Amino acid sequence: MKLIAYMAEHKLDDETFASQLEDCTAHAVRKWKYGQREPDASTIVKIQEITGGAVNVEDWAQQAREVAAGLKPSKLHKSSAPQVSA
Repeated sequence: MKLIAYMAEHKLDDETFASQLEDCTAHAVRKWKYGQREPDASTIVKIQEITGGAVNVEDWAQQAREVAAGLKPSKLHKSSAPQVSA
């Protein structure tokens, strides 16, 4: 599941999610959820833990593939998102 979809489903704003991560800003969360940046590996692990595995490393990999292909990152769950060839 994409971070943006998780946050919408759980009615979380950027500031609330950032505070759950503790050492993060709302600005960083915004960048991540819109595919403008990716969190570092330790933050991806924290996000996976906070979301109970709903947002995981494969979701970030899919988003990176979409960005690399010049596509706007999908807001869909990974099982519903169109697959992009590497």
